[in-house]
Amino acid sequence: MRGSIGFLEARFPLFMATTENAIAAATRDQRFSPLRSEELSTITLEVSIISPQIVIENPNDIVLGKDGITLTVEGRSAAFLPDIPAKYGWDIATTLAQLARQLGLAPEGWQQGRLAVFRTQSYEAPLRGSGM
Repeated sequence: MRGSIGFLEARFPLFMATTENAIAAATRDQRFSPLRSEELSTITLEVSIISPQIVIENPNDIVLGKDGITLTVEGRSAAFLPDIPAKYGWDIATTLAQLARQLGLAPEGWQQGRLAVFRTQSYEAPLRGSGM
């Protein structure tokens, strides 16, 4: 992974959001070094389109591996796509602690926020031969 940036709610037509977020993920995700032009032929672009979010009261309502999760605390949000907890072998408690950490909170900080779940439809495509 070289970047992961996106919108949690529709703000623009899909083609505009995809273009803007692909550029941002490649160049402005502070967790990763910016993508270099010589790497373009090796990159696969993954686009995940998320469903409307459903606010939940009970974290046990989260279906790991199927639900994406958003934590919102004081107007700031962190999100994991459905595959992230499974990729790292996290249970619900660890997943929520990691979401809180992503917002700069203590592991139990998720308890002061709002949880929501969503589903995704994902598409992958290599950039090879794209003329980029």
